[in-house]
Amino acid sequence: LIEAMARKKIVIGSDSEAIRDLIQDGHNGYLFEFDNALDLARAINRALEADSKKVTTNAYALASNFNWKKIIKELTRAIS
Repeated sequence: LIEAMARKKIVIGSDSEAIRDLIQDGHNGYLFEFDNALDLARAINRALEADSKKVTTNAYALASNFNWKKIIKELTRAIS
């Protein structure tokens, strides 16, 4: 998901804990109920009808937080 977000792609994921930590439904991607094909279809339709530029820009902003240099700097600061 993070790689797709970093490439400004629309992401759709099942509403599970780990994915929900990354995707805010309608803000930077779309969630659907796990093992529910109808809800997946709805999420796809929402993605097709949405302002994709806004959603992908929000997703890109989130993905930019997952920069190794940034992460190492924060970890080093936390350890010191």
